[in-house]
Amino acid sequence: MYDLIGTYLANNRYRVVSFIGEGGMAQVYKVWDEQRACYLAMKMMRSDLAMDRVVLRRFHREAETLSRLQHPSIVRFYGMEQDGERVFLLMEYIDGISLAKEIFQTAAPFSEERILTYLRPVCSALHYAHQNGVVHCDIKSANIMIERQGRVCITDFGIARLAESTT
Repeated sequence: MYDLIGTYLANNRYRVVSFIGEGGMAQVYKVWDEQRACYLAMKMMRSDLAMDRVVLRRFHREAETLSRLQHPSIVRFYGMEQDGERVFLLMEYIDGISLAKEIFQTAAPFSEERILTYLRPVCSALHYAHQNGVVHCDIKSANIMIERQGRVCITDFGIARLAESTT
């Protein structure tokens, strides 16, 4: 997983800076975008899954879902790329920690005011997503990021579903 650090992808546009974490389908890296001149988060499909059409379709669905959603509390999506057999999504890099880590690091229970500070933007983002026919399906503290400046942002729409009129 760390062997990508320092390498360039997609015609030398993205330089892999550091490893952030991983899930069942993908590894997430911090990358420097040479064109935009900013850091992005790159969610790269695991190489052993890149040849699986079902998993690849799911990855494409996440890209389509994110491209439909533009909300201040939903991670901004920049595109899906392929570099040889490597397939990856590019998203806004959130400089902060997950709500899960914030909860773990805090010794005392959160005050009601602090809970509402996190809950309001999450509810607003979910309401917006639902209005646009998207159900996240995996809301948990690990998928909620808190920027250093305090902005709260939902990530990981990997198993989101498009709501249908019959559901």
